[in-house]
Amino acid sequence: SYGFGSDEANNANAAAEIDNEDISAYMLGAMVGFAGFNVAAAYGNNDDSGCASNVNNCAAGDFWNVGAGYSFGPASVSVMYQEGTDDVNGNGRDSESEIFHAGVSYTVAEGLSTYANYYNMDFSADGGLTAANKNEADILILGSRITF
Repeated sequence: SYGFGSDEANNANAAAEIDNEDISAYMLGAMVGFAGFNVAAAYGNNDDSGCASNVNNCAAGDFWNVGAGYSFGPASVSVMYQEGTDDVNGNGRDSESEIFHAGVSYTVAEGLSTYANYYNMDFSADGGLTAANKNEADILILGSRITF
């Protein structure tokens, strides 16, 4: 897919108004499935979308991900990994993100299912030069879903 548009926001400061670059981004992905197995991958690039026009070498970022899943009877399992980078400050120090996901679901009866999702996320801003520029999280979500 490809997206484009005008970024009408500006970063006003005391000396001048600074316009943002227009939006221009794309993403390519594919999924293949056979006998309950699915494998998918994607890549996206935001180029300089939304970057302040006065920031040289600004990169709004790119990302890639891969995932796989398997469904068997009333149950399914899946895993996914994603990495992304950007340099919106144009300082040559990338901000990075890594996300790992694993999930399982089980259909108890028609209209009633349970699920568990685990996420491990790791974010670092400006090359993660200091501990203040890093953020890590482990998240576990347990739930049930009722539909009628």
